[in-house]
Amino acid sequence: MEDIGVVKNISGNRIEVEIDPGNACGKCANRSACIPDEDGSKRTLIARSDIEVNPGDSVQINIEAGNVMFSAFLIFIFPLIFLGFGYIIGVKYSQSWAIYGSFIGLGLGFILVWLIDLSIRKKKSFIPFITKIVDDAQPRSLEVSKGKV
Repeated sequence: MEDIGVVKNISGNRIEVEIDPGNACGKCANRSACIPDEDGSKRTLIARSDIEVNPGDSVQINIEAGNVMFSAFLIFIFPLIFLGFGYIIGVKYSQSWAIYGSFIGLGLGFILVWLIDLSIRKKKSFIPFITKIVDDAQPRSLEVSKGKV
């Protein structure tokens, strides 16, 4: 997934890029992981870069599709798998335990997602990457270039 954003702040190797959620992240399964501003019109991503950027630069960022798919699976499907396991284990005892087991499995699924997130959030491959600085004269998104707002 590629998008265009504006560099807002640089702190060491942490680069804050503000993007318009109307672009590609409108379809992104992980759009809730971004940091929205007060009115919700912009989102801030933490990115990395091998090129020198300055605050105010328009940049193209890239988020690898495999990471987006893995994150979507982890957030939306993984807890449901544990809910099913909890139900299967609980139903062997009684219908009440099937319900309890489902909730316990769902809770364990969310805890495991949180633990996995703690371990992968530090990996470079999961951090959006700034690929290039774009000219302000270029259209900021596909919708703008087609005359839509």
